[in-house]
Amino acid sequence: YAGYLYSLNYARERPQGRLPDGKDPTAPQVSIIEHTDVKRMLLAQKSYVEGAFDLGLYAARLFDDTETLETEAERKTALELLDLLTPIVKAWPSDYCLKANELAIQILGGHGYTREYPV
Repeated sequence: YAGYLYSLNYARERPQGRLPDGKDPTAPQVSIIEHTDVKRMLLAQKSYVEGAFDLGLYAARLFDDTETLETEAERKTALELLDLLTPIVKAWPSDYCLKANELAIQILGGHGYTREYPV
């Protein structure tokens, strides 16, 4: 999540170029967050990291349900679903949060490889 937040902040602050429909060369530069491809990368990052976070929270809820639901049948159903989802909860965030960090490095450009940004 930190990579997403750093790249979002950087994209808001980093000026580069002008809007495609702008013909005035004296117009001020726009932040890179206005560029379509940067928006796409930020939205992909957000969906990956928030999806991973929500998946983890759902698994935690299922774990709690295995102990707290009222009937044995409900607790068993929660446990079976948790057993089914556990490999996904472990693997999916590993893959897609790495992709989110790769996108953060792309947005940061050359700054993504420096020590100033912990990506």
